[in-house]
Amino acid sequence: MTNTYLKLDSTTYDTAILIGDYARIAYFERYLDSFEVLEKSREYHVYKCTYKRKPMLISAVGMGAPSLIVAVEEMRNYGIKKFLRSGTIMSLRSEDLGKLVIVEGAVRMDGISKDYVNQGYPAISSYEYVKTAHEVLEEFEKEYISGIICSTGSFYTHFCPGNYASEEVVSKFHENLLKQRVLGLDMETAALLVVSRLLNVQAGTLGVMSIDRNSRKIDNTEDIFSTLAVSSLEICFRWR
Repeated sequence: MTNTYLKLDSTTYDTAILIGDYARIAYFERYLDSFEVLEKSREYHVYKCTYKRKPMLISAVGMGAPSLIVAVEEMRNYGIKKFLRSGTIMSLRSEDLGKLVIVEGAVRMDGISKDYVNQGYPAISSYEYVKTAHEVLEEFEKEYISGIICSTGSFYTHFCPGNYASEEVVSKFHENLLKQRVLGLDMETAALLVVSRLLNVQAGTLGVMSIDRNSRKIDNTEDIFSTLAVSSLEICFRWR
């Protein structure tokens, strides 16, 4: 396979942290030993860095599963074997706003993973990731939850009402997920977990509940994103 978008140098990196908004790299930079821009191509802002002397990549991949999966496919060609999505999740329960989330698995409504394998195939996080994430967050004494989220392919039909989907339709969708003990919503994790497993690499998501689906309150304080960043780095440092 020849890469179409990412032209990275040959490295010894085996771990990549995938973020959505490139501006959030600033929260990671303060904890790093070294930090260097490797490439900027379309929505991809790729940085090579070291944390506690361990080399790793951090890459902004934009919003949604399609661009993230392109990054996973192409980074795998450079030897990346562990992918951590570090990003935001919409909380279905108001009491979870601001909490970190260790994602164990995801409901597949992303629209991308079905192009790889049938809908019966599960979207499950790597055991090694889940185990390491619990250890790190317990040691850091951070408030967190762990469980299943749902990944959808569109925002204004499943997260919030838009010009087509009404408040009633979106609310009913959320209530059904709550009955199934689903914690929240994102647009990337299910595809990440399915495709990574098919490609024989490890993957997981460490998220932060940044939006409350009931009040639409947003928690985008510097503190929660700094906590997410340092927790993500430490997990990747220990992840084997």
